[in-house]
Amino acid sequence: MALSREETNKLAQLSRIGLKPEEEERFGGQLSSILAYVDMLKKVDTTGVEYEYHVPGLSGVTRADEALPTDETERAEIIDQFPEKKGDVLSVKKIF
Repeated sequence: MALSREETNKLAQLSRIGLKPEEEERFGGQLSSILAYVDMLKKVDTTGVEYEYHVPGLSGVTRADEALPTDETERAEIIDQFPEKKGDVLSVKKIF
């Protein structure tokens, strides 16, 4: 399934990605390859294969959040090298 330039531009617009004219053809070709692969996967016979809701055997994949002791020299070095700080409080960028 080859995507036209219009389809590629529409997908870029929906994804809020600005494409340069030279990128339209390249990304259109890449997207076409991905869609062709997905189309091929649709033809795989999965009768009798149970759907997995999670990866079996995984448990306790997180660890407890615990503070580790450090000496004052190491602590001072970290605070000195941190880009944004107020006194001993280190400021990090928001992730949510």
